[in-house]
Parts: sequence; structure tokens; C-alpha cells
Amino acid sequence: MKKYAIFFILLCGINIYNLCAMMEEIPLEPIYKTTRPMQTTTQTQISLNQLVSTIDTTINKQYAGSNPFQDFFGKFFLSEEDAHFIVNTLTQIWSAQTYSDELIDALCKKNEFFRKSIEYFITLARKNIDAVTDNTLEVIEKPHLQQPIPALNTLSPIIKAFVIKKAYENIEYFYHITLSHQKNITRCDISSAAHLAATIDEGHDNIRIWNLSTGTLKQLINCLAHRIRFNSDGSRIAAISENEQNRYIIKEWDTHSAQLLYTIDLLDLRKIAPSIAPYNIYYTDCRPDNTQTLSLLFEKNGKVMQSLWLISPNNAPSFLGISTLPDDITMRSYYLIESGDYSTKNPASTSTPNNRTITITKKNCQPLYLCNTATDNTQQTASLKKIKKSQSYAQLDEFQKKLVNKNIKKRTTVLLAVERLNNQQTTSKSTSNDVSLKTLAYRQYQ
Repeated sequence: MKKYAIFFILLCGINIYNLCAMMEEIPLEPIYKTTRPMQTTTQTQISLNQLVSTIDTTINKQYAGSNPFQDFFGKFFLSEEDAHFIVNTLTQIWSAQTYSDELIDALCKKNEFFRKSIEYFITLARKNIDAVTDNTLEVIEKPHLQQPIPALNTLSPIIKAFVIKKAYENIEYFYHITLSHQKNITRCDISSAAHLAATIDEGHDNIRIWNLSTGTLKQLINCLAHRIRFNSDGSRIAAISENEQNRYIIKEWDTHSAQLLYTIDLLDLRKIAPSIAPYNIYYTDCRPDNTQTLSLLFEKNGKVMQSLWLISPNNAPSFLGISTLPDDITMRSYYLIESGDYSTKNPASTSTPNNRTITITKKNCQPLYLCNTATDNTQQTASLKKIKKSQSYAQLDEFQKKLVNKNIKKRTTVLLAVERLNNQQTTSKSTSNDVSLKTLAYRQYQ
């Protein structure tokens, strides 16, 4: 027993020694063993799995050793030279001029060394983006051009484009749009397809349709409404209302013209469900023949039921019947309303007494991030005009351009203050004033 214990202690000591030796290595010294000539694979009836397996084996021969302990920690200590060698293994083995992102993603799942190397260059690409200025904005927008960080330019064109695209997609940038009513807002819906939002307040006497691309009111529909819902492409909006005779009515409007398209009286449903109390309304996805199914949800005997109506552009709505709710139907969160990149807190879920505004968040705003970051990093006021001529600025909607223009104005104020400071004569009595001016410029920018 003592012999086994001594052997185990010696084995642990050797592994700890190897790990310490690895940690003391010079960062740019390759950890791969030897460079073997690679056999190029031609584009002849080779499957994706076969190609991934071939490249995985080649990389492991170069980097994986006989010591699993060292192999596990080895991938965390790859140098830039190692990462470059590993990602270019793909182009050296695969002779085809093009290959899909699917192949790169499959390799990342298959080989840890390849994944770590790709992640290393994605990190470099993100640093490349974060350092964007007015002078480099056009270069950042076009991955095929020479990038400011030299290591990215040593990659094959396809790998280079892949890591820059991934870094761009990983940008998490958002802004808020605030919509206001004179009364408390009770319901809201969003259509990301049409960049629209709809709201009703506690008066229930109109529907406001907002253009999220401008942040302004698009339509004001005077009607009684308690629930609202956009269709799949945002071209229509439906509303449920309860009139003075306790009769439930469904109406649908064209969101562009505010024209009333049809009215459905739900009186007949009382015969089937006398205690009907519809509480929500849904659309299915649009069909190839441009028809949709409108689903009105209500409760009967403690169960959630749905009343189905076929909605056609040129014909009156036709009643399809009543059924139980399918198990696979996706119910919206009670607390959060989401549509594509837009989201907002459901006003029906809050008990705030003063709820006259609603804030809609728009995420995944990469072009806006590039413009604002380039503005923040620019050091000359005359250069800021380049940002408005960029490809990223052209991709912005009207509301986003207003945000960039506001940021440019703030940055101009700061740069002009700094220029005035630099032009002042250096005197002993101006020291305190210099500090105050810098502080003022900083506060104005913030």
C-alpha cells in the first residue's frame, strides 16, 4: 500500500512540475512539437465530417501529447504563433477556394485547440473594433481591407472575415425609446417586422401606433379597445373590446392607412360559452395564400379555449370553430413583451400608479455602436464629419441618427474646449483654471 502511495505522490509531482514549466514559458514561444508537412485535400466527394476529422487529427498530431494533464492545460497557454498556425491548418489541408461557416463551427466543436485559436482572433477583432476612429471606420466596415491590428492581416481571407464577423455579431449594444401618454398605459404590443409599437391607455378610447424608426406617433385610431395585437408582418392590428351591452367585438385595421378592415361580433360565442371572457388574441404566421388564423383565447370550465377565425385580405372573416389550446402554442410572457430585437415591460404586469410612459429597448445595434465609438475615439473636430459619410451611419434609421448626431455634438463641445485649453499660454496662475476647464469639458461630454 505504501508503494502505491509513493508512486501516486511522484506522479502528481511530475504533473505539477510540467504545469509550472508551461506557465513559465515565454508567451510567444510555440508549444507545438514539430512542424510536419501537411497533405492537401482536394475538393473531391469529401463530406463535412470527413474533413473535420482530418483537420482535427492533424492539429492533434502537432499539439496533443501523451500527457493528458499537460494537454488539458496546454490549450490555455497557446501563443499567437500557435493560434495562427492552428487556424491556418484549415486552409493548408482544404484546397477549395471557399468553405462555409458551418465547417469552422464544426471544427470549433470538435477540436479545443482550434476553438481556442478562433476565440483568440475574435478577441483581437473585437479590440480592433473597439479602437475604431474616424480614420479607421471604413476599414473596420470592410474586413478584406488591411486592419489596424497586424495579426488579423496574417490570417487567410476567409478566416479573417469569419473572426471579424463574429466579433461584430457579439457586440451587445442597445438604446431606449420612450413613448408617452396623458393617461396610464395599460396595454402594448410590438412588431419588429414593421418597426411599430401600439399602445392603449386606461381610457380605452383609442389605439396609438408608433413608428420605432423615428420614435414618433404614426397613427391615432379612435376606437374602444382593451387588447391589441399586430399580425406577423405588422401590416394589421387587431383589437378586442367590450361594449356597453357586454358584447365582445374584434376589429382589425390597416396599420399604414388606419382603415378599418372588418368587425367580428362575438355574440354567437355566448351560446357555446355563456361566461365567455376573452383575455387575449393571437395571430398565426402568414400562409402562402396570404391568409392568417386569428385565435381568440378565453376560459371555459377552467380550461383555456380558443375561437379560430380565418382572416383573408379580400374576404370577410370566416369562423372556423372552437377548440382547446394546443400544447405547442407559445404564450407570451406576462412580464415582458418581446418581438425580434425589441422588448418592453408589459404595462399590464405593473401596479405603478403613474405609468404614463413606456420604454422600449432595441438591442443588437452594431452600426450604432460603431458610429458612437468612432465618435468617442476621434480627436479632431474636423474629422467628425467623416462619421456621417460612413457605411454604418447610412444603415441607421432616423431615430438612431439623432442619437449619433447628439453624441457628435457633445464630442465637438469637448474637443473645442480642449483645443482652447491647449491654445492658452502656459502661466503659473492658469494652472487651476486649466484643471477646471478640463473638468468642465469632461462633465459636458458625460
